[in-house]
Amino acid sequence: MNDMPKGLYAVSAGFAGRTGEIDFTFQGAHFTGRMGETAFATLEEAAMAAEGIPEAAFMGRSYDTPVILMPAGVYSFGRALETPLPRALTLLGEGAGISPNMAGNIRMANPDRPAAETVLEGSFYFGTIVTPEGTEGCLTLDGLMLHNTRVYDARTQGEELGLTLRNCIFTGELTATLVRTAALAEGSRRVRLEDCRLDGFDALDAEGGLLFASASEITMERIYFAHTKKFLGLTDYGRNLPAGAAGGRVSVTVKDCLFEACETVHGLTVALPEDIASACVRIEGCAFHQFVPEGEPAVTLCLPHEGCCAQIKDVEFAGRQRQKATAVLTAGCREAKVAMEDVRVTSFDGTLSYKPPRRTQAPDCVGEAVWPKDRLEDPHEAVREGDFTQLEALYSGRYAFHGDMHTHTDSGGTSDGATPLAEFVRQLKALDLDFAAVVDHRQMRHMFLPEWDDTLLIYGTEPGTVIVEEGRAPRSSQMHYVMLFQHPTDLARVMAAFPEFAYTGGLEGHFSYPTFTPERLAELARFVRGLGGAFSHAHPKQLMASDNPLDFYFTDAVMLETINADADSYGTAQNLKLWDALLRMGKRVHTVGCSDTHGAATDRALTTVYARERKGAAYLREIREGDCAAGAVGIKMAIAGARMGGSLPYRDGLTLAIELNDFFRPAFLQDTVYGLKVYTDRGLAYATEFSGQTPQRLAIAVKRRSYYRVEVTNESDGFIVGISNPIWLD
Repeated sequence: MNDMPKGLYAVSAGFAGRTGEIDFTFQGAHFTGRMGETAFATLEEAAMAAEGIPEAAFMGRSYDTPVILMPAGVYSFGRALETPLPRALTLLGEGAGISPNMAGNIRMANPDRPAAETVLEGSFYFGTIVTPEGTEGCLTLDGLMLHNTRVYDARTQGEELGLTLRNCIFTGELTATLVRTAALAEGSRRVRLEDCRLDGFDALDAEGGLLFASASEITMERIYFAHTKKFLGLTDYGRNLPAGAAGGRVSVTVKDCLFEACETVHGLTVALPEDIASACVRIEGCAFHQFVPEGEPAVTLCLPHEGCCAQIKDVEFAGRQRQKATAVLTAGCREAKVAMEDVRVTSFDGTLSYKPPRRTQAPDCVGEAVWPKDRLEDPHEAVREGDFTQLEALYSGRYAFHGDMHTHTDSGGTSDGATPLAEFVRQLKALDLDFAAVVDHRQMRHMFLPEWDDTLLIYGTEPGTVIVEEGRAPRSSQMHYVMLFQHPTDLARVMAAFPEFAYTGGLEGHFSYPTFTPERLAELARFVRGLGGAFSHAHPKQLMASDNPLDFYFTDAVMLETINADADSYGTAQNLKLWDALLRMGKRVHTVGCSDTHGAATDRALTTVYARERKGAAYLREIREGDCAAGAVGIKMAIAGARMGGSLPYRDGLTLAIELNDFFRPAFLQDTVYGLKVYTDRGLAYATEFSGQTPQRLAIAVKRRSYYRVEVTNESDGFIVGISNPIWLD
């Protein structure tokens, strides 16, 4: 039996309720600790007590931080370890020092890895180990399995900061980046991932990937990443690094890694900040096998100036059949050096290509189509002298309002927002937003608070459910939905008509989240709309795990939150793809934009509506009919007497009239090319560009199609600005 040496601590849920000396086994060795001194029941308690450094090398390795031993077992810690650490720690699991990958064949799991793992288990969405501001040194995790758990280094300043993960296995269904650091304001940081394994990781269609780091040195060695849907590289979806990953020299090394059998949008992307003095990206001894979907490069290097270079050595790229992209794409400065040695490429259109700088010049007004007809799926012609009389009449007396269709506040009761309602209202006004739907969970009390402002707020709540249907797995059927109302008493009517909510009654009552069949959920949606309200599928692709678009359809006029959290997020891109697929299947579903903020008010994901008065009920009347645009620009549409969200019988000679106006001010950018794109059920029908300086009008000759809709895009950056609802043709 070994006494715990100085600087060594142990934690186990099995210690709970025990006193005095504790004996336990770690990696086959027996140790003795004392409860409350060197042995603890929770990781938080051990972290607060830890001080000193082990007196001697432990298990053949020396450490410069206190060490916490975590014997095999499951450590559930919910949302986060938020206790400030006195200094950085080393967490050792049963797999410490033992790679999960087979030496010489990284595809194989290492048979020498212990069968009994140390598992850090967080909840779905959450579960975060945090290194808070003010903590010095390097946080190290060695030999752990992280299930629904991520690691966040929240420090923004400090010298010789570090974050290291060795011999770790990631599992679960997390929706966010697994290893992340805050932007460095000053100081330096090193980030290392060594001998880690991610095989079959269930990553839903939200923002996130393996590593998103602000550091002067980033190293990934012997990583196996396979059979997962996405991996956004060393950046976010917009190919950005956290601001401040700068100053001096930056080094990024990816060595002896295997990335295969994935659908990873953007592939491995390394974007270097513009204010660095110099930087070098090294990719060596790696293989990328069927790593990205068709049309994507396996590696994208954003090198901002000639002080940057890249070295790619002994690397194999094997794409899917007809991979219409080069294996490596560079962007930024043409003078940046890219050296290649022993690079083997199959099934790509080449080895290396260069992306030209972002376009910044566009005509003031829309006009001629900018794409040739062979690039359009359903070519249409513009009407040069379009008649906008009916469009003007339909929108006469209505004004543009910008708002957020899904927010949460701290309204007491069962709400889980962080901002009190009165403060949230002040924040909305400070952002110059016109409205927000407040949909606090499991209650109605927020809608009756004295600080409620019905000129600014829309009544609502957000329940959740699991769809019960034969042949559908419970996990894949999990969803949230938003019910919006004209009057605060309408929710009580829903509770009375659907007793499965088990509402306890009264303004301070609460309700449960019942399971539903698809048919019963459709009844609920129709009932809410019958009250003059609206019903939306919240963050659809970010929670429901299904590749079948019909799993997301319940009845017509249900809204999908296409723009979710941020207009230029990965989640938005996937939600838009889902919505478009449903439209092409003949489903008449609507679109809205929203943030789902649980903190401060935000203007990153909006809905724009033309309404007659400044009141929540007035906004909702138009939104429930689909006469609104997801995004931050006003879109007006009409075909004959039908406006956006409506329908009319097809007849020859019809014209689609479109007007774009009323950019939400933060969304309009100078020196930017905006695109106006018209879609039908057969695909892209017309595309033109404009600068966004003035209101735009366009008329399109209508053909016999199922619907017409419009998208406004930022062509300089490639992201969505606004999405209209369709006009359907019967």
